[in-house]
Amino acid sequence: MHLTGSGRSKDIQKAANYLKSSADQDYGAACFFYAYLLMGGTEAEESQNSNSNSSQETNEDRFARTGQKAFEYLSKGSELGNPACQCAYGIALFQGENIKPDKRKGVELIKKSCNRSYPRALNFYGNLLAKGVTVFEQSASDNDFQTSYPVTLIEKDEKAAADMFAEAASQFDAEGCYNYGVALLNGKGVKKDTRKALVFIQKSANLGFAEAICDYASFYEKGIEVKKDIQKAASLYKQAADLGCQSAAVHYGQMCMDGIGVKKDVQEAAKYFKLAMKK
Repeated sequence: MHLTGSGRSKDIQKAANYLKSSADQDYGAACFFYAYLLMGGTEAEESQNSNSNSSQETNEDRFARTGQKAFEYLSKGSELGNPACQCAYGIALFQGENIKPDKRKGVELIKKSCNRSYPRALNFYGNLLAKGVTVFEQSASDNDFQTSYPVTLIEKDEKAAADMFAEAASQFDAEGCYNYGVALLNGKGVKKDTRKALVFIQKSANLGFAEAICDYASFYEKGIEVKKDIQKAASLYKQAADLGCQSAAVHYGQMCMDGIGVKKDVQEAAKYFKLAMKK
């Protein structure tokens, strides 16, 4: 296990060589992990590009080279039916980040991944269903001038979205548990059930999902379905903030500023307010 260092010394380049070899032999999972290494800007391609003067490359040049190759392997893995590749490549096409956007193809691939019950795809597509998606497509008019017109790519369907989240949650997926808990909390696509919502949000929080930890803190801050405990709320907000949740950073910063649940500390408050402004 050269990639994780399990059982032997960690060696990213050697892991990349093995993964590339396996991917080139049409193993879908290897396509995903090799693409993952390429996207991460690791040494993945160095042994394959020994003639390139990588020391003079900018980060942008490096990503343009390795990122394009990564998408090629994600595309290949998608064609081989690997749900992780279908999800990752589908999302990339849908969002159009570092690749020419193709929302229709992106959605098609994400749905295929959903059909294999891949949690990330279930969550992503569920969020699209919860809001609906409209795109603008080009049409050539009679005088050859292109005009744009709106097309509904995904009909809004909150019940279908909640079902997607529930399926992901059934696999103990942290994001799925959170999304399903929020659906239950707000009564979106499913009957409102605050107690059940707390159960799923707590499950997600226990799995380390930052947004869930933040929402879990709010239950204690407000005394919803649990005994009100401001100190525990503050501790949970800090935990979520340290994991990168901006909303939690705001809450914890304000608590530090006002001395609620924690000792008043203006410097600590400023630290977390600053953290909340980071993208």
